[in-house]
Amino acid sequence: MRKIVIASAAAVLTLLGSCSHLSPEAKKMAGRYYIPEVSEDEPLLDLRSDGHCTVTKVVPGVVKFSVEGRWNVRNDSLVARLSPEKLTVDGDRGLVGDVPESMAFRITRFNDVSLTIERDGINYTYHRRPN
Repeated sequence: MRKIVIASAAAVLTLLGSCSHLSPEAKKMAGRYYIPEVSEDEPLLDLRSDGHCTVTKVVPGVVKFSVEGRWNVRNDSLVARLSPEKLTVDGDRGLVGDVPESMAFRITRFNDVSLTIERDGINYTYHRRPN
C-alpha cells in the first residue's frame, strides 16, 4: 500500500511540475518570434508552451546575448521573470549591461503570424515562425 501512495504522489508532483500555468492568451502566443531586420536566424523571443522563454538581443556583428526565464500574458501585457544568472553572451560582455529580473510590455496586436509589443512608446512587430 505504501508503494502505491508513494507512486501516486510522485505522479501528481510530476504532473504539477510539467504544468505551464500559462493564461489562455499566452497558450495561443507560444512560438518563436523574429524581427527580420535584426535577425533571420535567431529568434528574439522564444516563448515556449511549457512557460519557459529565451529573450535574445542581437546587435549584428557586435554582440548577441540571451537570457532564460519564465513568461506569461497578464491583462494586456507580455511579462517575463528572467534569470540573469542564465545569461549567455557571444561578443563583448561589457556591452551587455545589467539584465533585469523581470520585464513587462504592453501587447498592442497579436494574430497567428505576428506579435506587436510596445516598449518605451515604440511598437515592435515580431514575426512568428512555426517551431
